[in-house]
Amino acid sequence: MFGCSFSEPDVSTIAAPSLTAPMIVLYIGDSQFAGRGAGTGTVNMDDARQYTVGMQVVPLLQASGYSAIAQSWGEANNVNAAGHYIDWYDPRTTMGVWAVSGAYTNPVSERVLLAAASGAPFTFTPTVDTTAHDWWIIDNGGAINFKIDGATVNAWTGVNDGHLKKVTVTAGAKGAHVYAAEWVSGTTNLVWGHAYNPGENEFRVIILSNRDWRTANWTQGSYLSTPTAPDAECGLYALAADAAASGIGVLPVIGLGANDIRLSGNPIETSAANVQQFYDALRAGGARPPILCCEGARIAVSQEVSFTQDAWAARLTTQAAANSGIFLDPKDSAGTYEANTAHYVDTLHPDATIYAAIAAQHAPRIIQQAQRASAATLKIADASAAEGGSLGFAVTVVRGGYTGALTLNWSVSGTGGNPADAADFPGSAFPSGTVTIAAGSSSGTITVNTNDDAAVEANETFLLTVSVPEAGATVTATGTITNNDAAASQPHFRAISAYTSVTSGDITLTEPTGAAEGDLLVACIASDDAVTTVPPAGWTAIADNQHSGSSATAASAVRSIEMFWIVRGASAPSYAFTRTSGVVARGTVSAHYAGGAGAWRQDVSAGNTLASYASSVTVPSVTTTGNYALLLAAVGNGRVTSGNFQSCVSATDPATPSTATVDTSSDDAPGTWIKRGDSSSGSPLTGVALHSAIKQTAGATGITTVSYSATYQHRAALVLAAFVKD
Repeated sequence: MFGCSFSEPDVSTIAAPSLTAPMIVLYIGDSQFAGRGAGTGTVNMDDARQYTVGMQVVPLLQASGYSAIAQSWGEANNVNAAGHYIDWYDPRTTMGVWAVSGAYTNPVSERVLLAAASGAPFTFTPTVDTTAHDWWIIDNGGAINFKIDGATVNAWTGVNDGHLKKVTVTAGAKGAHVYAAEWVSGTTNLVWGHAYNPGENEFRVIILSNRDWRTANWTQGSYLSTPTAPDAECGLYALAADAAASGIGVLPVIGLGANDIRLSGNPIETSAANVQQFYDALRAGGARPPILCCEGARIAVSQEVSFTQDAWAARLTTQAAANSGIFLDPKDSAGTYEANTAHYVDTLHPDATIYAAIAAQHAPRIIQQAQRASAATLKIADASAAEGGSLGFAVTVVRGGYTGALTLNWSVSGTGGNPADAADFPGSAFPSGTVTIAAGSSSGTITVNTNDDAAVEANETFLLTVSVPEAGATVTATGTITNNDAAASQPHFRAISAYTSVTSGDITLTEPTGAAEGDLLVACIASDDAVTTVPPAGWTAIADNQHSGSSATAASAVRSIEMFWIVRGASAPSYAFTRTSGVVARGTVSAHYAGGAGAWRQDVSAGNTLASYASSVTVPSVTTTGNYALLLAAVGNGRVTSGNFQSCVSATDPATPSTATVDTSSDDAPGTWIKRGDSSSGSPLTGVALHSAIKQTAGATGITTVSYSATYQHRAALVLAAFVKD
């Protein structure tokens, strides 16, 4: 009845069995996936679990050459052999036999099973040989003896933190073991569990399906999933994450939807959003792309549908494609959902024959998705491009048995000694995306676009991480963004003006000989007071100019050093600096030039003033942001006689210190300090010295020190400023 047509690669592309790791196939749905309609009793559920799609898939997988086992944690309204009734959840399985004895209560807050009284063991006897059993529990502070073959192998005691936890018990050898969880004290929620064979590459089919449930039951407030960011308290997320960490695949087969369709007033996008939340919880834990199903339910007008089955199938088809999954639409060849109503025992549920037909559709798709897990070994080459360009990373896929299309996920992050940051990419965000390797193809290209900028900088690197979500395979490559900006123009020294002194009030400096349009002009003024000098129009004061608050003494004490700058226009600027009061001031102007079309800018600065006599003064390290930064250090000093007070400058970078000799003929040189002027006069005596250097590479200067011989030690002030033309 249910002949399907698929948009995915034909099943004939599946090769011989080649599971390279265990694969949990997780059937999650409503009463149809729980087998309703195939059994007996008032809701056709008694003995129905053996007829579920998941159970009937197992022999088909085995017939294809795979090792496969199945367990059912599903459906309700059944009684076990002892006459006990379990409302909503029944952990019995057709793979083995569950026995429930003693007192127990119904589940709370959608948790699966609650054991809360003495003498309530849950015993599982597989009908196939196994080696281990995982128990998932919620720790509410109780105690349980976990047993194998009647012997306690783990006397577990909780800490009452309410967290979801897994307890694994392992037998010494594979065999017909009996696993039990025996209540000891307190309250413990047994969520679920399954027996298996560690190390064997087998399909482990687990059925989690419940009557009347919709996707919202699995995504809102449940320990099976959460509607927000999944975490360790989400059972399905925890299962997937635990499996992924152990190298085990989890393949969700999602059959929820029929009850969504029948829910009055539930829009199709709401139902789709529920399914997406559910799948996202599993994917966040590392599950494989899903198989989505309609389950084959007939949807009648009387059931208050808000959309048609055809519309729902179309929406699930789109959703599966967006999640790299497969959608199975259980229509017959005539395109209808229920061509043979004789197979339905009520208005919704098919019988065992139809479940077998659906299982026959599922088996090859499960194999196909599982083979994707071993389908690809990725190889990727590094790439580079100039900033503003695109990097094309060539990806090669060495295929296994699966020849269908593969989806690669990729993302970018900074790496290396000079890592790229978000601003280097469009939208100022690290890019990510997907690329599809076509069916039968073994190569593809991932393109990463970059931003251009005007900064001169070292080449930057980023890490491209590429994964095949179906396979859990991940590789990385390095992308290099090469700088395409010309280096900042190197400054050159032109001249320094004659020194000008005043005994009080305003001071007018002179222009350096040969100063020309576009030159950087820097004025340095030292004074024996704390007056703030007001520059002429167009000049800019350095932020770290120094003004001491101490009083002048008869022996003099330079208390201020100020630096101002301007870019010369076609004509000379005003050099008349206003000082509304004050005593002796002395100053000079230096001129510097650089080629290129860029503009001068003042980069960074620092300053310091000595409160007592000393033979040196320092400023802390500054970090320049442009290459070929012009550094100017201006120091003021009060000394007892006029003339050169023998100042020298040193730093970590530029590393070569200046000498006590004034040099006005040499050019500014990368890495070397040069004294441009050093003079004092007046009464009280006020001296000002100027040193220049080129810092070739952007970065920290280290502490800058101006020193002079003990003969000339006095109170002093220092300001350091950097200028860049870029």
